[in-house]
Amino acid sequence: MKLTRNFHENKKQVPATNSQKKYYFKRPWNKTRGDTYDHWGTSIWLFETKSNGEVLRQIEVYENGQKNKYCKDHQEDKYGGLSIYALDLPDFEAFKIKKIEFERVWITTTNENY
Repeated sequence: MKLTRNFHENKKQVPATNSQKKYYFKRPWNKTRGDTYDHWGTSIWLFETKSNGEVLRQIEVYENGQKNKYCKDHQEDKYGGLSIYALDLPDFEAFKIKKIEFERVWITTTNENY
């Protein structure tokens, strides 16, 4: 099952571009997954994107401590996958974070399937 969450409903897949500017976001998801892993609880999602909203890296941090991360080298596993949809950057503006905050979580997150 690929998770796209409601962040991405009705969005079109974004073609790859060579944009160099990157943005970082941290957004809470106040609903549970609604699947086999529903007991993980609610989550916080962190994203690294290009300037067109294309997601380059993604981290999911759940209430129970479970963390999943995805990138071009690890696009999916049994828990979910890297978003194939661009983020609507104006909708995410209030959730901007600094690169260092994203990187701290990225380097401390390991997936069993990564």
